[in-house]
Amino acid sequence: MDESLKFVYTMILFLSLFFVAMNVKSLDCHSDHECYNQLSCIIEEICLDGSCHCPPIL
Repeated sequence: MDESLKFVYTMILFLSLFFVAMNVKSLDCHSDHECYNQLSCIIEEICLDGSCHCPPIL
């Protein structure tokens, strides 16, 4: 019983850390203006699929 409870607690901790790590760089936005000062890009930041991104430099 004790081992199964430890296993459940370990899985909850691991999954919560995994989900936090997945959303570290996601900055929600609806327009390019909302990305201003959230990222430090050389070129102006853009809102793409609901997240702020730096456009690639060609």
